[in-house]
Amino acid sequence: MKLTGIKRFLPSKEIALERRKRTKPWLVGILVVMASPLLTIIYSYRQRTWAYVAGYAYMLLFSIICHLLELNLFLFNFFAYSPFGIMIGCGIFSFIFAKDLKEESLASTNFIENKRNEQ
Repeated sequence: MKLTGIKRFLPSKEIALERRKRTKPWLVGILVVMASPLLTIIYSYRQRTWAYVAGYAYMLLFSIICHLLELNLFLFNFFAYSPFGIMIGCGIFSFIFAKDLKEESLASTNFIENKRNEQ
């Protein structure tokens, strides 16, 4: 089967699953805070998921909506108007996504190993 389009540049599903399984969510969150747009794209590519890029897009969209509507929400004021708010929010989203992806990959790996042991 010949891969065409963008799929030939992506890592295989097995490699992406292994990377998700070995990831450290706290490290992903901290690194994304330091360099959000670039590292969200890199982590999305390496783990073959759009979750990290979507987290950055959500934070950016939230900030734009708050600026356009001139919202002054008490808790969200920092994330909308601070120069580092988007990066910190993106780091929090990335931490949550990495933790969820790691749990999913561990569960699927355990399921596959149990199936192999039954046979």
